[in-house]
Amino acid sequence: MRVAMQDPESVFSKITISDDHKEKLLATLNRKLTVNPFKIRVDFSLTCTNYDGVEAIREALLTAKHEVNDETWNLEFKMIAPPHYKCEVITHNRGEGELKLK
Repeated sequence: MRVAMQDPESVFSKITISDDHKEKLLATLNRKLTVNPFKIRVDFSLTCTNYDGVEAIREALLTAKHEVNDETWNLEFKMIAPPHYKCEVITHNRGEGELKLK
């Protein structure tokens, strides 16, 4: 059933089912089989020895956040205590989330 939710054409191409029934089945599956998202966290240290070190770090983290975030990814950077930061991503696919953080 989860494969049918992710790739309906590969499943429903093998059987004969009306479009109305297929839509209702997919709607029921989406409602009943909701997947809880994973929250993956990475802690790291980041320092900059330039004159504008704090601003350079802030700009780098904001640029990374804006490059990665879209409708499927939610990447957040937070400062624990200088120079320690944490990065969290919320995703439904653990493998892709780990690759995105790396």
